[in-house]
Amino acid sequence: MLQLTPETMRYLRNFQIKLEEKEQAKAIRRAAEQKRALGERKTAAMVETIIPILRIGQPTMFQFEGTCRYAVRVLLISRGFTWADADANALEVVRIALGKIGAKRPSWLQGQPEYREPDPTSWRHRHCAGCGGILEEFHRGTHCCEECASITRKREWQRDNRDKMNALVKAWSRANPEKIRAQAARYKARMEVRPCKHCQTPFQGLPRVEFCTPRCGYDWRRAEHARKNEQACGYCGGLFVPRPRKDRKSKSAFCSKSCFFSAIRSGGKSIFQCEAAE
Repeated sequence: MLQLTPETMRYLRNFQIKLEEKEQAKAIRRAAEQKRALGERKTAAMVETIIPILRIGQPTMFQFEGTCRYAVRVLLISRGFTWADADANALEVVRIALGKIGAKRPSWLQGQPEYREPDPTSWRHRHCAGCGGILEEFHRGTHCCEECASITRKREWQRDNRDKMNALVKAWSRANPEKIRAQAARYKARMEVRPCKHCQTPFQGLPRVEFCTPRCGYDWRRAEHARKNEQACGYCGGLFVPRPRKDRKSKSAFCSKSCFFSAIRSGGKSIFQCEAAE
């Protein structure tokens, strides 16, 4: 006769408990997978009901998509459906209705704020809004690449949240006065006295600063531009800085209109050639 020891009985009891737990888990999972679904006739009736509502949506037929889904879900819940089953059936009903009226959901790119239809008559649509480069023909969008679009979105965010950022900076400064003082000390240690590059006036500034005032920097750059681009007038011989023409890459050859017309009257000769001929 087979005798069961206490250890064997304990093992069999634990095995039976685990087996029952597995069966219960299977039953729960099977019940979760068996979702309650609408019949074909009820689905078709609901689709025909919400199609007129979706058609009047402006600017797109997706305007009332959420409203219709909410209404169908509430109706199904009132008829005994669980929230998950009601939402799944409402989603399917709205999807079928949108497909019947030919609504095409836009892509992710078309949903971005910078997406536009190409307008060949607009300068903005012929040049990238980020870098200003010329866009290709029939290019969709206002940016030449995703990097430019990302930079534009960052600038817009900073512009829209400037007050918030300033408030955060002020709050951080009040909470960290020691760090502010240390930063000011490091900044002051880097200051050094040097002459201005334009007016030679001594001033105190960072190593990368070359001018004592913005005005000096502007005057110096203007003088450098004139020095590098000045040329002699084709008629009077005076030095001038030519301005590039809008429709041509070449620059003006005369310092004024009077010199230009005088050169025409003299047959293209300069004033010195005319005096020598006389």
